[in-house]
Amino acid sequence: MRIECKATDDLTNDDHAALRVLSAAVYPPRVTAASPGLQFAWAPQQSHILVRDDAGQIVSHVGVLTRTVLLDGVPVRIGGVGGVKTHPDARGWGCASAAMARAAAFFADEARVPFAFLVTLDRRLFYERLNWRLFGGVVNVEQPGGTIHFTANEPMVYSVRRTAPAAGALDLQGLPWLSANEVGYAVYRHESCVPVHVGSSHSAVHYRRRNTWHGALHRGADNNTSHSWFRAAR
Repeated sequence: MRIECKATDDLTNDDHAALRVLSAAVYPPRVTAASPGLQFAWAPQQSHILVRDDAGQIVSHVGVLTRTVLLDGVPVRIGGVGGVKTHPDARGWGCASAAMARAAAFFADEARVPFAFLVTLDRRLFYERLNWRLFGGVVNVEQPGGTIHFTANEPMVYSVRRTAPAAGALDLQGLPWLSANEVGYAVYRHESCVPVHVGSSHSAVHYRRRNTWHGALHRGADNNTSHSWFRAAR
């Protein structure tokens, strides 16, 4: 098992293809179609923890990002975890735990943030085993229609360079990020206004909207489409 961390812009075409295959295995169309996450717009990851098996195939992924948020009205730059997924054939190998440990090292040694944050639909026990704790405060996030109080998923925090808050008012100052990528894998290129087509059976077309909102049109293996919106990273 080999673990590496790559920025989104450093992913190769083969990496993108492998991640699409991984997403299709973890989230087949019947699962994605029923996901409550489809009703929300989600933030993309900025870097990727990739776990490869002995043959070099990507079998697990954890996305990471950093963002300046408001905690009780005070700006603080924190880490975020999203897009956690492991191929069904590789489950039980400790891949996700190892990737999360690498993410924790990234937050401590490279990003140097005080704490990290994620939201999860049904993986609370897994994250608690890795020393993540429930956040008992209020979480506000942006959506295309404005700022909302986010209650759809359980918020969790992880202490990095200081003890993470157990409660308070946390404003993410942008879109939330999923611990598991329930809305499909896509490539995000903030710097370009030119549509970017990715793959064939799982494709995404990205385009710039007014007021720094960006869009992604996701096309799944069943040929159904859905939109998601995100703001450029701050």
